[in-house]
Amino acid sequence: GTFTIGNNVISDVKVNIHLKGARGVVIEGNTLWEGFEHNILAENCSHLLIGHNLMDRNPDQREDTSRNGVELRQCVDCTLNGLHLHDVHAEGAPLKLDRCSWCNLTNCHLTDSGETLIELNQCDNCRVAGCLFRVAKQALGTEKVRVTGGAANTIVDDSRP
Repeated sequence: GTFTIGNNVISDVKVNIHLKGARGVVIEGNTLWEGFEHNILAENCSHLLIGHNLMDRNPDQREDTSRNGVELRQCVDCTLNGLHLHDVHAEGAPLKLDRCSWCNLTNCHLTDSGETLIELNQCDNCRVAGCLFRVAKQALGTEKVRVTGGAANTIVDDSRP
C-alpha cells in the first residue's frame, strides 16, 4: 500500500511498471518508453492515481517493436488524468480498462496510436471525459472509444477531430 513512483525515466523492459494487488499508489511525472508489453500494467488494484506521465516512441531510437500500452485489469476506484500517449502499438487499444469499476479517466491526450484509442471491456461505473484524440490519416473514421459490455459507464466531452 501507499507509495509513489515519480519523476523517472523508465524503459527497456517487458513491463515498465507492473502493479499486482496494490492500493494507494501514485504514478506521476514519469517518461515511459520501450515497454515491450506494457508501459503500465495494474492488476487487482485499488485507489490508484495515475497522472501526467509521458509515453512516447522516440523516432531517434528506431525501435518499433515495443507496445507501450497502459492497461488496468480488475481495478477499482482509480483515477487516470493527463496521460500523454503517442505512437503506442498496444494489442487492442493503447489505454485499456478490463473488468474495472469506478474508474475516472480524464484529460488524456492520445495521438497516432491505432484504430481504437480507449477501450472499456466489461467495466462498470467508469467515466471517460475531456480526452483529446488524433489518429493517423490511414486510421480516420475508426472508433476512438470502444465500450464492450459492462454497465453505467459514461463517455462525455471527448474530442474527435
